[in-house]
Amino acid sequence: MSKSRKREEWLRDIEERQRNVVFPDTVNNEARFWRNIIQGKQRLTVVQRVGIGIFVLSVGTLVFLITFAWNDPLAPVFSWSKLLTGGFNWLVGFGVIGIFLLIFRLSQSASRK
Repeated sequence: MSKSRKREEWLRDIEERQRNVVFPDTVNNEARFWRNIIQGKQRLTVVQRVGIGIFVLSVGTLVFLITFAWNDPLAPVFSWSKLLTGGFNWLVGFGVIGIFLLIFRLSQSASRK
């Protein structure tokens, strides 16, 4: 591959990454971001690590509060029944979302044929 062709591909890639206003472009950029983080191709800076840590901590706290919110989260005793009840609530919630996504997927595949 010639040097000018590599440069053209690189410039096109940079331009595509910068177009972050239209829906498909934002999805592509976010997918690339998470793929790079998961694969670990690039070393993260300290600021990025701290940001991801804060993100994980806030999501974990939110999951904990939602799981135990209906079961007196301030009670001093841990209970497996509270954990199972909260887990069941999450399972029902994600199950409903999964059913809607499955129905949507099937309707889209039927309309494309």
